[in-house]
Amino acid sequence: MGSRTGTDCALRGAWLAVALIAFPGVAHGEPSDQDRAVAQSHFDRGRALAESGKYTEACPLLEESQRLDPGAGTQLNLALCYEGDARLAKAYGLLNEALSAAIRDGRTDRRAIAEEHLAAIGPRLSMLTIAVPEESRVPELILWLDGEKISSASAGVPIAVDGGSHKVEATARKHHPFSTSIDVKAERDRVTVTIPTLVAHADLIEAPREAPPAPKPAFAPSSRKPETKQRMAVAWGLGAAGLGLATVGTATGITALVRNGEAKDMALAAGCNFSRSYCPKGVVPSNAISKSQEASALGWTSTVSLAVGVTAFVVALALPKQKVERPASKPGISVVPTPDGLGLGGSF
Repeated sequence: MGSRTGTDCALRGAWLAVALIAFPGVAHGEPSDQDRAVAQSHFDRGRALAESGKYTEACPLLEESQRLDPGAGTQLNLALCYEGDARLAKAYGLLNEALSAAIRDGRTDRRAIAEEHLAAIGPRLSMLTIAVPEESRVPELILWLDGEKISSASAGVPIAVDGGSHKVEATARKHHPFSTSIDVKAERDRVTVTIPTLVAHADLIEAPREAPPAPKPAFAPSSRKPETKQRMAVAWGLGAAGLGLATVGTATGITALVRNGEAKDMALAAGCNFSRSYCPKGVVPSNAISKSQEASALGWTSTVSLAVGVTAFVVALALPKQKVERPASKPGISVVPTPDGLGLGGSF
C-alpha cells in the first residue's frame, strides 16, 4: 500500500485482536435468520480481505454486514477498515461510537483497541472549517456539507473530513443559495470556506410592471401589389391576438417564478433542498410541493401563450400593408383661363 506500510502492519495486529471479538450482538430490531447468515458471510469475507490489506474491497462487505445485522464487533472492524483505506474521518467517528459501546458493555478488549487507534488517528485528521462572517448571517441560514444539513453551531468549528472533493452550500429563505467545491488532502490538511453574504431574491429578479410594447409592423415595400381591406383586417386581428397572448404569457411566467421561489422557501424552512432533490427522512413538505406544482402549471401556460402569441404576431407582420392606388387620370383637353386670355390644357 506504499506510504501506508507502517499503518498496515499496525492494523493487521489490530485485526488479529478484533478477530477474537464475537460477531455482533447489538441490533436495531431483530434481523431474520437469512439476514444473519448473509451478514456473517460478508463479515468473514470482509475481515479476511482487510487482514490482507485489501481495504477497498473489504469495507463495502463490512458495511453491508453491519446494515443487515448491526453489532459493536462489526462496527469496530469497519472502523479499522476505514482507517486502512485512508478514510480517517469516517474511522475516527466510528471508533468513538465503538468506544462508547465498549464502555457501556464492559468490553475492555474492544475499549483498548478503540482508544489506541483514536490516539493514532487524531493528529492525522484533515479539518474543514466553514466560516460565516457576521454580515453573512442572514435570517434562517442553513449550512450544508456534501448534501447533508449541519447545525449552525458548526460555523467556525473545524470538522474532520476524509480526503477528496467536498461540496459546501448555504441556503436561506428569500435568498439565492451559495455553493462551492473544495479539495482536501487525505491527512493533516486545514481548509477554510468562507460563506459570502447571500443575495436576496428581490435583488436578482425585478419583474416587469407591464408588457413590453409591441414592435412596429414591417410593411411591405411599395413595389408589391395592392392588398385588399380584408387582408389588412386579418393582419390587425392576428397582431392584436398575438399581443394579448404575449401579455398573458409574460404575466403567468412572472407568477410562476414567484410561486417557485415560495416553494423553495417553504422547502428550506422544512430542512429540504429542492435543487438537490433532498429531504430528511419522514419530512414531506406538502405546502412546498403544492406551490411547486402550481408554479409548473403556470410555467407551461406561460410557454404555450408566448409561443402562440409570437407566432400570431409574426404572421401578422408578414401580411403586406394595403396600398390604395389613385385612379389613373384619363387623357383629355380643356379650355383654361390665362393672364393673356384663354388657353388649352388637359392631361395625357
